[in-house]
Amino acid sequence: MRLASNTQREEAIFDIFRDKYDSLGGVKLGGFEHQDAPDFWGDDGILGVEITELYSDDKIDGKHLQEHEVAKDKIVHGAWERAKILGLPPLDVHVVFAGNIPKGKVTCLTESLFEIVQKNCPKPGCNINLGIESEDLPEGFWAVLIFNMLGLKKHIWDWGEAGDVETHFSAQLQCRINEKAKKLPKYQKNRKECWLIIAALGFRPSSLYEFDEDDEDMEASCYESPFKKVFFMNVFSKTLKELNITCEQMKGKE
Repeated sequence: MRLASNTQREEAIFDIFRDKYDSLGGVKLGGFEHQDAPDFWGDDGILGVEITELYSDDKIDGKHLQEHEVAKDKIVHGAWERAKILGLPPLDVHVVFAGNIPKGKVTCLTESLFEIVQKNCPKPGCNINLGIESEDLPEGFWAVLIFNMLGLKKHIWDWGEAGDVETHFSAQLQCRINEKAKKLPKYQKNRKECWLIIAALGFRPSSLYEFDEDDEDMEASCYESPFKKVFFMNVFSKTLKELNITCEQMKGKE
């Protein structure tokens, strides 16, 4: 999911939606085709479903959290590609960065990561853990854990970072609805009725959003929406919630 294309993420999100929608007491959904504007077209010729993703608005060093995460993805993915091309055995590599990535350092850190793994490639069935105290660990990394597991068929490279889970995000949900509402006339050229799924991937700090069942304010929140139905999904936990909406004020603004 983390390095997947937009198309792959949309399909994964929609698969979870179809699986979980029945649990909300909805009518069983028919067939859908992955299209565009909106993202999924029902075979009834009427219903369409649009998907949008939710990320933190917070900025660090002038960049959104997601931008910092994309840089780290590029470093790990680039080192992984070099390892495959140059014939390293399939490895399970877990990276912890020492903070965010300075501007212009992606290429340099990609090369450093590949070289440190190549230099410290463990024997089959063994692992090597390089921590901050290690002299071999390049600047920019907090830890690199390398596992050469018996039977591993392909490379598995990833990075991890802790983050706080956001449980009060009604304003952000309304903003995403408003942004997508501007495109609704375009969607309705292809489908008469449109639903909206707002998905938080939940794998990185920028997308850690969850409904707190004990938070009465979030549970009771009502959102202005021209979409017939609006859903919030946490992709990692595969949870789906239909939001309370009203169309009255949105109609008044048209």
